[in-house]
Amino acid sequence: MRCFGDEELSNLREALDSQQLWRLYGTFVRRFEEAFAAWLGRKYVLAVCTGTAANETALAGLGLTPGDEVILPAAAPIFCSLPVVGLGCVPVFAECDPRTLVISPEGLAAAVTPRARAVVVVHL
Repeated sequence: MRCFGDEELSNLREALDSQQLWRLYGTFVRRFEEAFAAWLGRKYVLAVCTGTAANETALAGLGLTPGDEVILPAAAPIFCSLPVVGLGCVPVFAECDPRTLVISPEGLAAAVTPRARAVVVVHL
């Protein structure tokens, strides 16, 4: 069974043949963002290449400043913490529910301090 249909393969071939694979040189990312924004009913969408880049973009958009604390689940993979550290913020790890591995309400309450500015919710 094929994972991709003829339409996907045709789009891939068009992108590769254009030799415009980067955001700055081509139209494919912009076209995707416009179509996705329309589908979501939003004015803007920003496509990024990884979940880490998405987290970094979201955190940067919050206006956090170095030294601000960002709460993450203690069970989160390291790549969830990297954008926090990259922005100069301090990761604070909250206890998780052992059954679900997401932050427990008690763990979140215990992690909140006057410097806490954001919580990263991880579903992995």
